[in-house]
Amino acid sequence: MRWHRYPDGSAAAEACATHILEQLQSALSTSPRAYLAISGGSSPKKMFEAFAAAKFPWEKVQVFWVDERVVPPTDPQSNYKLAFDLWLGPANFPSGNIHRIQAELGAEEAARRYIEEIRTVFGLAPG
Repeated sequence: MRWHRYPDGSAAAEACATHILEQLQSALSTSPRAYLAISGGSSPKKMFEAFAAAKFPWEKVQVFWVDERVVPPTDPQSNYKLAFDLWLGPANFPSGNIHRIQAELGAEEAARRYIEEIRTVFGLAPG
């Protein structure tokens, strides 16, 4: 494990964004598509802004969430809303490449549908 120290949160977010973009670019050098799972909360705000400003082939990236609050996608507490408002919308991220958790359906139904979507995207068999 390598530790990195930055003078402030903005510098850390920029470094994270740069690292993730490098990893995505590396994945795209050997595959036509890359995959990224993002977390919610307020921590990734600056990173999402850096993603939005980056000239990157987002049409080659599939984005997923690792968590979501059980709220509609327009709710200020929605992790999807944060990502969309700060990154996905401004970067004109292709809507077909956005795989969000449909939390407005309730936890159980959202989880069931998300499992199915992940299976479909990755070509996985049930179980």
